[in-house]
Amino acid sequence: MPQGVYTGMWTRLGMTVIAATVVFMGGCATSIVDSTVSNKTNWRLSGDFHDAAKAADGYIGTAASSGDNPTASIIIDLGKPCMFNTIILDHGPDNEHNFPNRLSVVTSYDGRAWTNVYVVQGTRRITYIPLLTPTLARYIRLQTLVKNDEPWTIAEIYLQ
Repeated sequence: MPQGVYTGMWTRLGMTVIAATVVFMGGCATSIVDSTVSNKTNWRLSGDFHDAAKAADGYIGTAASSGDNPTASIIIDLGKPCMFNTIILDHGPDNEHNFPNRLSVVTSYDGRAWTNVYVVQGTRRITYIPLLTPTLARYIRLQTLVKNDEPWTIAEIYLQ
């Protein structure tokens, strides 16, 4: 192949890659900036928990409780799609033993199609849930998979 044709082919290929990268990065940068975790005042909490809203009210002294429901779940509507890779559940200073035995994290972008993201063992006082990859979702459902002997509580939910 003549040198000019070979060089021209690589130049066109390089320009295509650069153009695709600029378009892709431009879209990603906008999505990442727009997808930061929303303020808790915009969250809506629902599900089987008693006083679900207390899990995001900003007060560590109040808590949502699973009550007598062995498979209680709480659904967090973040108000918009948000990017996060860690969920922290603070069970409250007076609720050291009120944590889930086994917990499923399920997310959704639209509230209809749900994806299992992670299963974790609950821990005393604070349960850290590090997700393996950053997750973009508007809805998060936290559900017990194994019956607890006692109700479990969430004093505050944090997303990072």
